[in-house]
Amino acid sequence: MALQPFTNEQLNYFKFASIVLNEFAIALRQTFKSMWDNRFGHRPGYQLWDNSTVVRNLLLAEEGGKTKVPTQITYEEWDCTALFQATIYARSFATLDSKGHYETLGELYVKHHRVSPG
Repeated sequence: MALQPFTNEQLNYFKFASIVLNEFAIALRQTFKSMWDNRFGHRPGYQLWDNSTVVRNLLLAEEGGKTKVPTQITYEEWDCTALFQATIYARSFATLDSKGHYETLGELYVKHHRVSPG
């Protein structure tokens, strides 16, 4: 059985998958670092994000001591799932809603825009 060449559609899928796997994580890391630095970096007792154990422990503490973000490893090793947890689903970046409750960015912007089933 001879190997068939890839179709243009398959090649486009490989290109897209490469971008998602490589570039999205880079962009999410930059976004997380910027969000951390802007919100916490200049507060007393905090520091700019430098990916040290100290600053990762500050994130863990800010999340209430429990998080789906793997703070025990460098953020360069976080995959997209961990980076989404650290940005749009993190309690650290939650904001007050009109009723005085804290809502994560995911609750504010993602929850109401989900794709309908079916």
